[in-house]
This record gives sequence, structure tokens and C-alpha cells, in this order.
Amino acid sequence: MAQAWYFSDLEYGSNELELQRAAIKSGEHVTLLDDVVATGGTALAGVDLVKGAGAEVDLFLGVLDLPHLGGSDRIKESDVPFAAVIER
Repeated sequence: MAQAWYFSDLEYGSNELELQRAAIKSGEHVTLLDDVVATGGTALAGVDLVKGAGAEVDLFLGVLDLPHLGGSDRIKESDVPFAAVIER
């Protein structure tokens, strides 16, 4: 199969992420970037896809973090370093 998929239900709808298997190789180191980190559902789905491909997530970077919604804490609790450009 050329792609890997991740499906999840979020608080406000559903989520589907897709990763081409050839995009990341086992043992590679990856930084993930998301525009807004709210509850962390999409972020953790991305982490699961990358780890499922055998790679390591060195950093999850959010442009805007909404820490009162708990997403950045959930990312940190999954042993993935987290940083944000802006916190609101």
C-alpha cells in the first residue's frame, strides 16, 4: 500500500490524515508543524503516523498554541518535545 491513513473522531468532528509511505523512512528524524494546536487530536494523529512509519518525532512545532485547551500538554505527555511560536 502506498499510503498510510489515520482516522479519528474529534470533539468537533472527525479527522483523516494520510501519509505516503515513501515520504518517511524508518529511522529518520522528523519535525511536525501545525498551524493551530488546540486539543491535540490532529497533532497526535500525525505523531502516530510518523512513528508507525518507524521514524522519530524530534519536535512538534505549533505556530499558535491554545494551551488552555490542553493539546500542547497531550503532545508533551506522549514524549514528543513541543514548541510554539505564539501562545494565546
